Amino acid sequence: MERYQDLRRAGVTRAELAGRVRRGDLVRVRRGAFRKPGTLTPEEEHLELMAAMTGSLVKGAVVSHASAAVLHGLPVPRDVLGRVFVTTPGVGRVTRHLHRYDARVPEAGCVELGRLPEFGALSRLMVGEGTDLSGLPVTSLARTVVDLARSLAYHHAVAVVDAALRMGVGRDALEAELELARRRPGNARARMAVEFGDGRAESPGESWSRVQMAALGLPKPGLQTELFDVDGKLVARVDFDWEEYGVVGEFDGDTKYGRLLKPGQDVNTVVRKERAREERIRRQDRWVIRWVTKELFNEKLFRQIIETGLKNGLRRR
Repeated sequence: MERYQDLRRAGVTRAELAGRVRRGDLVRVRRGAFRKPGTLTPEEEHLELMAAMTGSLVKGAVVSHASAAVLHGLPVPRDVLGRVFVTTPGVGRVTRHLHRYDARVPEAGCVELGRLPEFGALSRLMVGEGTDLSGLPVTSLARTVVDLARSLAYHHAVAVVDAALRMGVGRDALEAELELARRRPGNARARMAVEFGDGRAESPGESWSRVQMAALGLPKPGLQTELFDVDGKLVARVDFDWEEYGVVGEFDGDTKYGRLLKPGQDVNTVVRKERAREERIRRQDRWVIRWVTKELFNEKLFRQIIETGLKNGLRRR
């Protein structure tokens, strides 16, 4: 992280600084804070913004909501990462880069940033020259989940709950946080998300798929089912399984087979391998259906994909 004051002390003029930003030699994180160029994920960009905002945080502020989620490794929609989120009593305010929630966070609801398991991997970004954030208080994992479940759209809230359950958070811990927050706006939606949550869902897209299936009244599938051949050999582990219909479902992310493509891997190779996998699944008397993210936005189309697949599965039986 490069601070404006440090650059000026090093002899960099305002004109030179502006030139570096125009040429892409520096990237402006916020007013008075810059970083070296390079491709960062939205989560990494958010961490840079957090580091740049330390001087704007009032005493007693606790990193919370989406910012705490990034630190805990929870999935959050990228469009909320343009601000740093903190909670502090008596100081509710929203600015371009900072959202302060007016609430108290009990000591039991906080952890120290430096004690988070993920902190070692984040230290390159979070602890720069003159910016040691290791002692920064962060809402606990359970408190973070409930805060997000109260403030995010329902399918995003379910994705957060699913991820937390998968990480080992007990549902009782989430229910205890819900009880503490019972008078806060959005708590009823958060309770629904906690009750609906299932740690077997392995991605936000799978969580959203479950939400859509339930909302559309579609048959409830099994999750992450393992299929074995007659010799007991594992054939495949599938995202969704409607055993009574003879159908399995696979969520593919933004593009078909996209989640299977590794860096430097040829698309055709992935397609061939996946087709061979699907053939092995069909030999277990299963029809295979697939969908991508954009199809989750279209309820009518998503219903058609699932219902047509279930009908085809029954016809083969």
